[in-house]
Amino acid sequence: MTQQAITLQDIAELHKIELAANPYPWPVSAFTSSFSALYYNFKLTLEQQIVGYVFCKIVADQAELFNICVNPYFQGKGYGKQLLQQLINDLSAKKITELWLEVRASNHIAIGLYESFGFACADIRPNYYTNAQGAEDAHIMCLYLL
Repeated sequence: MTQQAITLQDIAELHKIELAANPYPWPVSAFTSSFSALYYNFKLTLEQQIVGYVFCKIVADQAELFNICVNPYFQGKGYGKQLLQQLINDLSAKKITELWLEVRASNHIAIGLYESFGFACADIRPNYYTNAQGAEDAHIMCLYLL
């Protein structure tokens, strides 16, 4: 398993994975707008295949996880945990003190993963995400790193 920085040349392949993995995928524009000195993005690869990726923004001593995704071909094998652990390790090394994220209230698998790492729900944004029924809440979660 190799960790590599994401480049703009990766976007087409990442978007294919995003479409296959998520019922509410990021548009290409979300990927392309997530490159600046504030962003910390990486992918994990195995034998030239992208296993998963992370898009994170760092401001001062806080970070926000915008997107974490595992290629459906590799799901169920612990790679989501590996991606999140790698992100936490990297942010800790950068002296980041807090990692924040938002997650759909219906995404119980992701919430369970985050809670297993010690994330706690700090707040709820009512009707934040659109869905087939109209809208659903966002859980705002935080992990204190230091």
